[in-house]
Amino acid sequence: MTPFHQRRIEVEIKKEVSKIVGQELRDPRIGFITISRVSVTQNLHSAKVYITVFDSKKNNSTLFGLNNAKKHIRWLLAKRLRIRSVPELHFYIETSQF
Repeated sequence: MTPFHQRRIEVEIKKEVSKIVGQELRDPRIGFITISRVSVTQNLHSAKVYITVFDSKKNNSTLFGLNNAKKHIRWLLAKRLRIRSVPELHFYIETSQF
């Protein structure tokens, strides 16, 4: 896959996961978050979704809630994205500052 196509898929996943988490998930464990970046492997089997949590005290509970909901998020992504297979999602807390 060319880097251009890979980047387009990363941007689309970032946009759609942001919408899903912000508007459709109703889990009290998940705090106010932003999706800082998404990194997709070249074969599209896996996607690392990096998040920043507004309240750093909720980092662990937010990560736990997102990991419990990742199958549901992936299912919703499959309905929205026009790609053959939706990558497996892995959520991480963003540690580096740009």
